[in-house]
Amino acid sequence: MEQVLESSRANTPGQSRESFYHAGFYLRLSREEKDKAESDSIAGQRSLLTEYLSAHPEIRLRKVWVDDGYSGVNFQRPGFQKMMEAVREGEADCIIVKDFSRLGRNFIEVGKYIEKIFPFLGVRFISVNDGYDSINPWTASDHLMVPVKNLIKGIGCLRSGFTRYLQIWQNRQPPLHRSLT
Repeated sequence: MEQVLESSRANTPGQSRESFYHAGFYLRLSREEKDKAESDSIAGQRSLLTEYLSAHPEIRLRKVWVDDGYSGVNFQRPGFQKMMEAVREGEADCIIVKDFSRLGRNFIEVGKYIEKIFPFLGVRFISVNDGYDSINPWTASDHLMVPVKNLIKGIGCLRSGFTRYLQIWQNRQPPLHRSLT
């Protein structure tokens, strides 16, 4: 799901349109809540990012991309693909997420986007809850902490997936036995 927004924020006196980042929110949740059009977590992410944006007048919200009900294990998600297309077409130069795990659960791929792809494309990347903003210079500890945070979130995903698998396995039906006579 993609939303194109007109920002209601006016230019600050003395600030030209070119000094704004054209941002997009990327929102993702891996499980679908069938009784609601948009899950509570997606709404919570949107609210958190909107609050963050209100404190950053240099950023204008242009688009919102949502992958509600999609796993973060791979990057073949419709909202993510539309986001990357918008970035390549120059429609957005700033991506804002709640935390690294919303971008994806594969810590190696997330690291590739944060450290290689987004910088190559000239994209400012912000992870609000992780306190990460690519516009700020990296310290030596940042080079260690970003991958560690991604790894920890990835392990949490594996643990919850393994727990679900065990529950399914434990509740399985016994196999049917056929008589050989």
